Amino acid sequence: MLAKRDALNIAGKLGAEIKNGGDHDLAVFRFEGKRILQYGIRRSSGGHDYLQRQLHISLRQCQDLSNCPLSLSQYIEILRAKNLL
Repeated sequence: MLAKRDALNIAGKLGAEIKNGGDHDLAVFRFEGKRILQYGIRRSSGGHDYLQRQLHISLRQCQDLSNCPLSLSQYIEILRAKNLL
């Protein structure tokens, strides 16, 4: 399961802007000035199992993005391959 720490690690790796919101903070990822995706970061310690859907990658890739085996450039290539960029 993905934790708040993972969501924050991913936001940092993506250089995502964190916006304070109501129940959740919002991480906004932009590429070349264009908003590509966003995801919520729960303030509680609850799970973040929705991240993989919102990031358009598998659970394993999410874990790798958080823990560094998957780089930002590799993630961008995955999004390109899915025609999301």
